[in-house]
Amino acid sequence: MNTSDLFPLSKVSGSSWTGYWIDADYNVYSTKQKDTPYKLARTGTGSCTGKYYSLSTSGRFGSTAYKVDGIKRDLNNDPGFMVYKNTRHITGSTMTPIAMTGYIVGSVRKDGSFSFAMQPKVHYTESSAKSETERLAKSTPGTTYVYLEVKGRCKAGGVTWN
Repeated sequence: MNTSDLFPLSKVSGSSWTGYWIDADYNVYSTKQKDTPYKLARTGTGSCTGKYYSLSTSGRFGSTAYKVDGIKRDLNNDPGFMVYKNTRHITGSTMTPIAMTGYIVGSVRKDGSFSFAMQPKVHYTESSAKSETERLAKSTPGTTYVYLEVKGRCKAGGVTWN
């Protein structure tokens, strides 16, 4: 799993959450100790009611336990997370887009037309799309890559916008 497949908690809860990520099923991941995200285990046994994550935030008290329900409430009130969540479908550990909202990366052909994959990966942040565009450009010198923001879609046979 890459951070480009996850939503950064710092966008919702501030800089003390830098290095923590969440998926559409509210599983929390960290990059605090490793470069690649690793899934955090939920705690909460004995006298604890509910499930908690023990996160090492930059607060003055070090590790702090955060209730999963509180994290969900904050995220469900965040429009950026809702776009991320509504455009992801989780099947095992594979995440695939089910709606076209976000950014997609493609190349520019010699005739000036754009070329995209049949099912392009949807990036949920501009920085993720920018990074992927740069990576592709460096790996294929001479080819121009672009990232475009997808703002909606319309299906033929009756106009329906979403």
